[in-house]
Amino acid sequence: MLSPVWIVGFSGHRKVPDREGAARELEMLFQRLAERIKAAGGTPALCTSPAAGADLLALTAAEKAGFSIHLVLPLPVDEFRHDFEDTAEWSIASEWIAKATMDAEGSTIRTPSAILPRPECYYESGLDIVSASDVLVVYWDGEPANGLGGTSDVVDLAKSQGKPVLRVDTRAQPHGAESVSPLTGLPESWPEPDPVIERLNHLIREEHVSATANAGEIQNLFDSIADRRAPQFRRGVARAIWIHALAALIGAVPSLFYFAIVPKSAAPSKESLEKWGKLAQAFTAVELVLVLAALVVTLLLYWGKTQQRWLMTRFAAELVRGLRAARPWLNPLNPQVDRHLPGWRRFAITVSLRACPDALPGESLDKKKQHYLKWRISHQAEHYREKSESAEHAHHRWHTLAKWAAILAPFAVTFALADKMFELELTKSWWGAFCGKFLPVALPLTAASATAMRNALDLTRRATRYPEMVQRLAASELALESAKTELSASQVISRTEEILLDELIEWNLAASNAGAH
Repeated sequence: MLSPVWIVGFSGHRKVPDREGAARELEMLFQRLAERIKAAGGTPALCTSPAAGADLLALTAAEKAGFSIHLVLPLPVDEFRHDFEDTAEWSIASEWIAKATMDAEGSTIRTPSAILPRPECYYESGLDIVSASDVLVVYWDGEPANGLGGTSDVVDLAKSQGKPVLRVDTRAQPHGAESVSPLTGLPESWPEPDPVIERLNHLIREEHVSATANAGEIQNLFDSIADRRAPQFRRGVARAIWIHALAALIGAVPSLFYFAIVPKSAAPSKESLEKWGKLAQAFTAVELVLVLAALVVTLLLYWGKTQQRWLMTRFAAELVRGLRAARPWLNPLNPQVDRHLPGWRRFAITVSLRACPDALPGESLDKKKQHYLKWRISHQAEHYREKSESAEHAHHRWHTLAKWAAILAPFAVTFALADKMFELELTKSWWGAFCGKFLPVALPLTAASATAMRNALDLTRRATRYPEMVQRLAASELALESAKTELSASQVISRTEEILLDELIEWNLAASNAGAH
């Protein structure tokens, strides 16, 4: 099952008068937060800087409480070390940095690619911590910051984003359980269930899967569900469209037999009219059966939530695919999907952190680039190429059928209108009835049904959009191959993932409009 990750941010003063008391109070606070998160079925994580003072105490306290650790450095490591007055504290900080750099036990680290001047760099790292966090814990005296990027500024950032702030008062005496119980400032309902993860876990339970260990298994699971649901839905929609079309045609068929059954006389006999009436009733009964059958097909799709399950699992699988590929490059705590579909943020974070075994820490730039080119760009380009070719052929067939049916329909309807106005002798034959009574129904219906099939199968969009995606990915491939630094490569990958995410969202919207809601 998916255990949603809940991120606790931390910021605190470098000077800690009572280190033992502060450590004890932080341990109790993080323990209580961990209990709340785990009771809700979640996984606790800490996001902070390994700065001197309270930050290092928070790291130790959080680790004891079972938190995974995620570090945000305000400066590159070689520059950051100059901000430590105590060599012992730098030794502790460097151990945390080394552990996070190797992705040990799910830890991560974000190191700036460029050196910002002090104190701006501390303000930016504080902003990163707050943006990634669900709740902020601060070791703070309540006073304004001495400089930009201090704890007071971080608190203001959290409040501006509407995030709860839990304060450990540096002046509280004595340090003990009463000062942190209850968790003042934290809603009683926190953390609330995540709707996306709840729905996905429901699907996982339906598949009788007990556990999903890593991002690769999660992707394979959702791929398998989507691969089954997609054809079920498309076949169901196609059946409903053509059953409705057949029902309408059946309703028009009796007119073809009228003059074969009813003699061409001024006063048709009662027997011949009754005979034709019984035939018309039979065809109408068949039409009713077909309409009911189409309704049953549609209701089965609706009750079975086939479309919703297909869309959700396919979206989840493709999102995981991108998160796994971009894991060494992009910030797992600040996923791109959050800017487009905030409801998927926690799922993306949870999966990104489970993708640690798929990351490539310590490998050369060229190796990481080749990994992304092979498993992301090339794979996606081939997918779009294959889908566009098949969609283009199918689109051409349905488009041709719809076009010619639409072109011929006005002639058939004009003929039918002329018959109604002038009672043409030509229509008093089987062939005339076919042209004047059946085709005016069949041709518009065929045009509409072919267009509906083209839309239901998303053929027009795929035939035009996917070749464009192949070209854009080819441009990304060239840009990534020419990138010479980690920063330039990560910028290319960020743009590429944005392109692919836009297409995924566009596909989701198009597929959602296919019907059977």
